[in-house]
Amino acid sequence: MARGTRSCQARSCQGDRPAGCDCYGSEFAEDLAGSLKAMATFAMLSTLGPDGWETLRQHPERIHQVRSEVEAIGLKVVAQYALMGQYDFLNIIEAPDEHTMAKAAIMLAARGTMRTTTLAAIPVDDLVAMLQSDLPD
Repeated sequence: MARGTRSCQARSCQGDRPAGCDCYGSEFAEDLAGSLKAMATFAMLSTLGPDGWETLRQHPERIHQVRSEVEAIGLKVVAQYALMGQYDFLNIIEAPDEHTMAKAAIMLAARGTMRTTTLAAIPVDDLVAMLQSDLPD
């Protein structure tokens, strides 16, 4: 396979794709050595405090600014949803590793306007493949 391409296993592609394929759950990042490595997927649930809601009410575009700040430290925001229930927002985020994800979560929480719960997310197809590889022949 030529440098800068990789074989994508996502159902939407099925074939060689350029580095940076946008297939959900199969994003790749280039490390310092120039090789491609899979990005980890995380679900970040957040709850805004009173100050956070007031900021959002006065400046709704702030949601997009925070997204840019998160992406500036090396994460990719795949999707964002406003929720009705225990949590206010769900962000699906891809990060090179859990350390980078933790840095973003701490950066956001340190502002004091929100609380987050971050969960590692494993694509179901990956889980099935992992479980099948553990089965005896």
